[in-house]
This record gives sequence, C-alpha cells and structure tokens, in this order.
Amino acid sequence: PEEIIQINFAVLKQAAHDLSLWQKQGLTFKVSVNVEIFQLENPEFAQSVLRILDRENIAPQHIALEILEGSNLEISGQMIDQINMLRQKNMTFSLDDVGSAYSGLARIKNLPIDTLKLDGIFVRDLYQKPQDLNFIQALSALSRSLGKSLIVEGVEDATILNALRRLDVTLIQGYVFS
Repeated sequence: PEEIIQINFAVLKQAAHDLSLWQKQGLTFKVSVNVEIFQLENPEFAQSVLRILDRENIAPQHIALEILEGSNLEISGQMIDQINMLRQKNMTFSLDDVGSAYSGLARIKNLPIDTLKLDGIFVRDLYQKPQDLNFIQALSALSRSLGKSLIVEGVEDATILNALRRLDVTLIQGYVFS
C-alpha cells in the first residue's frame, strides 16, 4: 500500500504542476486524480493534498479526487472528515468504477461525494445486452435523487452515446470524442 500511496501523490504532484503550466497559458479546467479509499484513513491526507496544490498555486476547485473502489474497507468517520475538509475548500469527489468492485449502496449513500462514475463494463456489452440500459437509467435516477452527478465510463461510439442521451445521461467518459 505504501508504494501505491507514493504513486498516487506523485500523480497528484504532476497533475498540479501541469495544471499550473496550463493556467499560465490561459487554460482553465478541472483535472481528476485517483486515490485509493484507504488513503482517506490517514489523518494527514487532506493537509498533504492541500500542501501539494499550494506549492503549485492551484485552487482546490480545479482538482477532483476519484476514490477507487479497491477494497471493501468500511467507511470511517476519519475518511468522511478528510473528504469534508477538502470539500470545504471546494474540491470535488467521485466514486470511481461504480458497479465493478465494492460500491455497495451504503457506500454510495454514506460517502460525501459529488459524482458517481459508472464502470464501462455496463456499456461495453450494450449491443448484446440492451437491457443493461435499464440499469443505467435506474442508476441515473438514483444519482439525481441523491443530488449527485453520474458519469458513464467506456463510451466508445456514437450509437452508445445516443442511447445514453435518450436516458438524459449528460456526462460521459470515453473515446467517442477523442
């Protein structure tokens, strides 16, 4: 786990550095960076993230942290505190790969996140399993009812994009655009 933490912080440092360079060129957007859920157990996590951003003069609202579902670790008060400290600074959070690992409904309900990212496995087989659109539609409705955004990953072509548009899915990730 220590190596994973080091890699994730190295990626965050590089993302903050790159974002700083882009902002100096007049480009303003948000960058998403993955973190493992167990990293949120560290009482210094939020402060470490803020120090990295401060070194590059990046406002927290320009970073989204995507919590990876790599373990069935129980949600603790410490995790929620770390998320809330960063959210108070306008950083946003996503629960990544929903539906592919340990993303039980309790985790979706209890983590103070802004976005659910539905794993691409749910759109990869739409040509063979169009009934999977029912699942996507239900998760989209659940997301809206909880006040969260939904991003559908793995959208690779215009046919799938159009099917998702008919379900009012407005946020996608995939090669359909690049």
